Amino acid sequence: MVSCVLRPCRLSGTARPAPSLPLAKRMLWAACLGEGGVIGNCPDNADVRAILDLGSQMGADAVMENNTADIFGPETPMPPNEIDVKNNTCASRLAVSMSLLCDLPQSVSRPLLPAGAFKWLDWTAMAMGLRLVSTPDKLSISGPSAAQALDLDDRAGAFWAPGLFMAAPVSGVETIFTLDDFVAWQPSTSLTLSVLEGLDIRFTLEEEERTLTINGGQSYVAVQADVENDWRTGSYLLGALLLAGKGAVSLPRNSLQPERGFWNMFESAGLVSWNEDGNEARVEGRRALHLPEIIDARAYPALLPLALVLATQSDSPVSIQPLYPLSPRSQVRLSFTIEQLTALGADISRTDDTVDVKPSKLKGASVDSGGDSRVAMALALAGLVANGEVKMEGSEAVSIAHAGFWDEMRKLGADVRMASPPVQ
Repeated sequence: MVSCVLRPCRLSGTARPAPSLPLAKRMLWAACLGEGGVIGNCPDNADVRAILDLGSQMGADAVMENNTADIFGPETPMPPNEIDVKNNTCASRLAVSMSLLCDLPQSVSRPLLPAGAFKWLDWTAMAMGLRLVSTPDKLSISGPSAAQALDLDDRAGAFWAPGLFMAAPVSGVETIFTLDDFVAWQPSTSLTLSVLEGLDIRFTLEEEERTLTINGGQSYVAVQADVENDWRTGSYLLGALLLAGKGAVSLPRNSLQPERGFWNMFESAGLVSWNEDGNEARVEGRRALHLPEIIDARAYPALLPLALVLATQSDSPVSIQPLYPLSPRSQVRLSFTIEQLTALGADISRTDDTVDVKPSKLKGASVDSGGDSRVAMALALAGLVANGEVKMEGSEAVSIAHAGFWDEMRKLGADVRMASPPVQ
């Protein structure tokens, strides 16, 4: 475990977050299922490599060089009867979704699925009139299905939603999804639908009824674009400037990512502006931080730790609510962040559905990331404004979200010193 010491300082300069991995995965999969395309600024990640390998098995010709994916798509997916996903969860979700809605592939070798996700699949296949056979190394689905209406509930529904939404357009028939509040509010759901809309895929979302209808028999047009820089990790860098200086973060103003919406209140208040090209979010200098009385963070749970730190520096009390439908993981992260910020002097109270934060003067103390990248980044920001040194254990956790986070912070002028060598 690596500890670091943070001291209050002033920041300036321009930071560049990593590309958005969730967006890259959806763009690449659409290209592999459709007419292909050229996708730049791709992250080098195990899931990205697994998707390109899966796309090759589906009939696409995919090559990645210098973070650019050049894909010649099959236009119409031509999967073999059996596909090997090589124990990758992302590829498993995509391949099994194709099998469930499109009849092929009939078998998926070496799938890796959470227990809850498999239980949902077992129940859904039965409801659709499909036959599901599972062995330790293979999952097979055979039909034809008697129904194409699926209920997506809770964590299992959220797990399957992106893959099913991507598979539905290339299936032969219309698919109707019923979403509960948990699935409807997930960032992965809104991001997937934004990608589908951007690729001219026809669907209808009835928000009051939580019903999503996706027409079958469609095809994905060629994808010609660069992957946007990541608004999740970029938000923490932008928050650092908002708290302790001035500068810019390379982020798109017109973004598909739901986390972009978190910054509307700061833009309206004149705290964040944009360059002429709309590809840099700018902070002109430290001003009074006046946040709204209530912040609804349901659409961007990854930014809850950031919202807590910013709220401690607001000039008036802030209430973050409601807390449903946050996932259990997000609930744990929220509680742990509150505990660590309280150790730094933050005045925060929590009920089952509300977090109330009063303006606080943070102090130096020892804290712990708990191995969570979002918590680690939030505590790094707290260290910028605390009165005294903040020593954080587990500082290496930031690499889970952004391997270059500490480099970007130093580029902005952050006073951070690692107390032991980084873990390789």
